[in-house]
Amino acid sequence: MNVSDLFVVEFSVSQQAFHKESIADMLEHNIINILSKKEVDYVPIAIFKTNEDCDTFIKNVYDKFKKSETDLQQDAAINYFKK
Repeated sequence: MNVSDLFVVEFSVSQQAFHKESIADMLEHNIINILSKKEVDYVPIAIFKTNEDCDTFIKNVYDKFKKSETDLQQDAAINYFKK
């Protein structure tokens, strides 16, 4: 298998968004962004053989992300009322 045939899942902290694409496309976009001096904050967080595996991973991570976000909000509310 050629590494450029694999898929990557990236996450943007500033946009709170996931993105998926082939590694070949990611590398091409990174080169274009560097040459055009475009700042991006997408960070690769996983690599998979198929696009479908990316979808499954994103769903699982997103569900955990939303749960932890809800937990943080609940903790903040509890701590606020403890004052």
